[in-house]
Amino acid sequence: MDTEFIEKYDNLIDCIGINRLEPLVKPLKTQIERALAQGDIHLNRIELGVWDNQANPAWFPIPQNTPLSLAERVCILKHAARRLYGKV
Repeated sequence: MDTEFIEKYDNLIDCIGINRLEPLVKPLKTQIERALAQGDIHLNRIELGVWDNQANPAWFPIPQNTPLSLAERVCILKHAARRLYGKV
């Protein structure tokens, strides 16, 4: 993974708070751990629709005055999942 990507999403996660993102990735913990154990650091084995659902703007903690696309929210969740469950 590229350093610029990691830095961008680390900063966004720090702004939002990993503790506020954890409830969104915790339901996927088993799938995330399995994917990481199989070398899928991008977590692409978990269907995109699952990530899209978890990144729903109705409950996603978006920082004030920070418009985030669905793709960015999914990247934030995937990065948070790697931080929480072992691969960053």
